[in-house]
Amino acid sequence: MPLTACLRRDSQEDDPPAPETWTLAETRLVRAKILPRIDALDTVLISYARDIGDPGFICENVIGIFDTGEKVVGRFLKRMIDTGIVHKGNYPNIWKFSNDYWKGEPCPTPLDLQPFRNKLLDRYKELLDLVGGKLP
Repeated sequence: MPLTACLRRDSQEDDPPAPETWTLAETRLVRAKILPRIDALDTVLISYARDIGDPGFICENVIGIFDTGEKVVGRFLKRMIDTGIVHKGNYPNIWKFSNDYWKGEPCPTPLDLQPFRNKLLDRYKELLDLVGGKLP
């Protein structure tokens, strides 16, 4: 029943009818289509929830995914959270990101890696100059 609630269209007031029982093939199909994508999204969001890497960059990109196609992905994940399929215990990174997203929390500021990049390129140029015989 929770999965059928997730599949309800926004224009519908009631959940679509659910079969009394799902065949093994139907269950495997749903699991094969949905769970790997949710697992992957939760993995991507590790840096957002744990403040490692570049949480701002990840946040901006995932918002792009959530907002694609009239926010279909975001609405689907909200229903999965509302029905208890996705919760803090099984997908903590999606859960945290989603709660921040629906509260309207802004993304953290993406890291400015330009100064580091310029230093790295300067060192590379110095190395090339040294190899080329242009000592300072």
